[in-house]
Amino acid sequence: GVVVVKWDCGSHGEYPQENLFRINDPRALKPGEVIDVGCLVKRGPNWNRGDEDGGPETTGTVIRKHRNNKVSVIWPIGIVDRYSYGEGNKELEVVGSGATAAAQPSFVGAPGMDPIEPDTREPMDGEEVVWQWIDCETNEFHTFSKDEKDKLEDIYKKKTGTVLVGYKGQQLRCQPAQWKYRDYTVKSRTGKLHRRVCTHDEAQTFYLIEAL
Repeated sequence: GVVVVKWDCGSHGEYPQENLFRINDPRALKPGEVIDVGCLVKRGPNWNRGDEDGGPETTGTVIRKHRNNKVSVIWPIGIVDRYSYGEGNKELEVVGSGATAAAQPSFVGAPGMDPIEPDTREPMDGEEVVWQWIDCETNEFHTFSKDEKDKLEDIYKKKTGTVLVGYKGQQLRCQPAQWKYRDYTVKSRTGKLHRRVCTHDEAQTFYLIEAL
């Protein structure tokens, strides 16, 4: 299988599973960061969720960072939920943060590798298309809903034109054939679109992550 990796420097990459080794080093944070995807966390001073984490000494893993000072965490018992980490409402504490991550240029892809290119293939039996937009500030991939994906795919197949699509209250004017979007919520912000052809199970995983 293929694994999508977010490196400590902020870059993303896709790699064959057999080319990766699992390590137990703490997540390295950039200067000024307090939490990010991959950090191990435990209950903080404002925890009020009972034992949904599995107990006071249990550590979970951050799997998504949101803009409103919240993160999604998965606990060993399988529970996934959102928690606050901002000042005044620290439901979580980071466990064993590692060394500061080395600064790297902002790009989509692993250090020393070409950026991830959109997949232009037609899906085969057992596959489907997923459309995403890449946040130009964080380099994070965000997956459009199935309805918005259908709009993008329709314009993409026409090889020209634009379409206005929504994402959690944001409005993005997209040019699928040019892999570009403009965020109408923040008019000065533009960025790249990404198209994936993946298995049905992989697609459902992307949609599940968006629901966290």
